[in-house]
Amino acid sequence: MCKLILLTPLLLLSMALLAQDAGKKEITPQVLQRIKADVDKLGIKFKQSISAEEITKDEIEFSVDTFKLKHIAGKRIDINYSTAGINVTIESLTAGYDKLMNKHYS
Repeated sequence: MCKLILLTPLLLLSMALLAQDAGKKEITPQVLQRIKADVDKLGIKFKQSISAEEITKDEIEFSVDTFKLKHIAGKRIDINYSTAGINVTIESLTAGYDKLMNKHYS
């Protein structure tokens, strides 16, 4: 009986860990290219929805760029939500924001 009590949490933990890997996929360059193309289309629609009377051209461009970065990261995490996948996505997002800051503030 004691062995059963000790094995039950171990069994549950192992099942939970195995279930996490079931739906994740690798993000290949082709998949990333498709994601970026989809987000570019969304970015165009987003840009059209922004009122140019309320903010400047630079603010619109910055808003569209951040919109794209956030949506690409979201779609990447939807595809590969593993710890490694999220780490790669965060690294990519950090590099994207770094480029964005250099573009708009240099």
